[in-house]
Formats: sequence, structure tokens, C-alpha cells
Amino acid sequence: MDIRLPDITKLTWPLNVALIGSIFSIFALIFNPQFIYYGFITFLYGILCHLVDVSYNFWLKKEKWNPSFVFISQFVLSVLWVFVVLYTYDKIPTIFNWEFEFFSIFSWQELLIGALLGWVLSFLSVWTIDKLKEPNLIFEIGSIADKHPTYKWKFVHIRVKNCKKLPKINPFTPSPAFECKAIIKIEDKVFIGRWTSKEQPIGNNPGDIVNKAFVHPRETIHPFTSDHESVEVVIGLKYEGEDNFYRFNNENYLYEQNGYKNKEWEFPKGTYDGEIEISTLGQIYKQPFKVMNKSNKRDDFWLELVDYSN
Repeated sequence: MDIRLPDITKLTWPLNVALIGSIFSIFALIFNPQFIYYGFITFLYGILCHLVDVSYNFWLKKEKWNPSFVFISQFVLSVLWVFVVLYTYDKIPTIFNWEFEFFSIFSWQELLIGALLGWVLSFLSVWTIDKLKEPNLIFEIGSIADKHPTYKWKFVHIRVKNCKKLPKINPFTPSPAFECKAIIKIEDKVFIGRWTSKEQPIGNNPGDIVNKAFVHPRETIHPFTSDHESVEVVIGLKYEGEDNFYRFNNENYLYEQNGYKNKEWEFPKGTYDGEIEISTLGQIYKQPFKVMNKSNKRDDFWLELVDYSN
């Protein structure tokens, strides 16, 4: 008979704590029954923390409760767990008839403070590491596409890199920025940006083109180690000899017969304020820029990033 052990790595951390508590209770029952209390208290602590998770995800989240409810509730339960364990220790002073000679020099209040201080320091350590490993998106002026055998056009882009925070002292590689969505704003017009690494909505079937044009794939930005790991978002398109430029994304492929120009999204000569916003897993990265469209020459069409500090 094929017996498979459960994969405990797929359990939530509270259930792992509860499992550890139950295993401890089993061994305590075998070797020293008076310590079954520690295992039972830990088991109960894990179950209660898990119930907090479940209640939020399946009920309170729909009621738009703040996610901090989970953290605060589990923090309170952690404090109570430490307090109850230390209180129980004060009532059960021996293990295998040996005195707690080391711990006996401290009161339970001092042990409680030490445990809480250790918990806070552990939390700060984990939080600091998570912050150092967070994606750190950096924006640059991207490439220029102005070479085509048929069209005398020019595309301008913004390049996005996922760079390490504090590179001189940070030993951690940043995590990938998953499922990034680009939102472009030029003056009062807002549109979803097109990642140049994604498939172009072209083909012989008009229905497929339409379906693909209105789908805006997201991009995963991996840690920057070379230029091959950077990605670009196209901002606009301009033709030689024309005053106007056009925003550009997947929907422009619906206007192939018109040179990919959407008249509803054209901008005359001038300077325009813009902003690119990248959203990834609840985090937002923004970068303002300016679009320069000085004449009917495509060489007079370019982007400039705006420094936030100015």
C-alpha cells in the first residue's frame, strides 16, 4: 500500500504551529505528562491564529475590513500565548524532576518582557529583510524606434528596471515584480500602456486582432542584472511631416489601415505633462515625464523624465 505523508510546507504557519504543539503534547504524554499543557496551549494558539486568517479571508474581507485586523489579532494572541506559557511555567517548576536553575533567577514578568522584546526584534528583522527584497522599479528614457522600410515614424518608450535597494550595503537580490500593469497619463487622458515584450495583436483573422487588442497583458519584471532584464512601455508615435503625435498601445493595432493612428488620441504640437504608473501586487510606482512635440519633424519628438525632488 502506498502511504503518502502530508506536505506540511503547504500548511499556513498557524497550522504548522498547531501541528508542532500537538506533536509536543504526544511526546509529553509519553515522557512527562505534566508538560502536556505547553503543547496544548501552543496547539490552541495555532488554531486560533488560523481561525483569524480564515475569518478574514472568507468573511471579513468581503465586509471590507482592514487587513491590519489579522496582524493585530495574531499579535494579541501571540502575547497571550507567551503570557500563558510563562504563567504555566511558574506553576510547573520542574522537568524530569530537575530544577529550572537558570530560569529561576528571573521572575515571570522579566521572562515575559524578554519574550516580547525577542518577538519585536524578530518581527523587525523579518520586516527589514522583506523591505530590502521588495521590487524597486527605476524609470529611464527608453529606446527610440524610427527605422522602418515603409513608414517614416518614431516611437518613444520608457524603460523600467527592477534594481536593488541600497546596492552598496544590501546583500539581498530584489524579488521579481509580478504581473505589472502600466497606466499612462498624458494631460487629462489616461490609457493602459503596452509592454513591448508582449505579443503584437496582428494576424489575418480580424476577430483575433480585436480580441487581442483589448487585452492588455501584464509583465513580470525580474531583478536587473543586465539590459536584457529591463522592459519598456511604449508612450507615443509620430510621423515625419505631421504636427500631431499619437498615444500608442494595443488598441492602435485596430487602425492598421490608417497607419496605426487613432484620431481620438492625437496631440498637436506642444509640451505635455505625463505620468507612468506601474502597479504590482498592491504596490504602486510612479514617474512623471514630459512629452516634447516641437515641430512636424520626428526628431523634435522626445520624452524627458521629471525629477520628483524638483
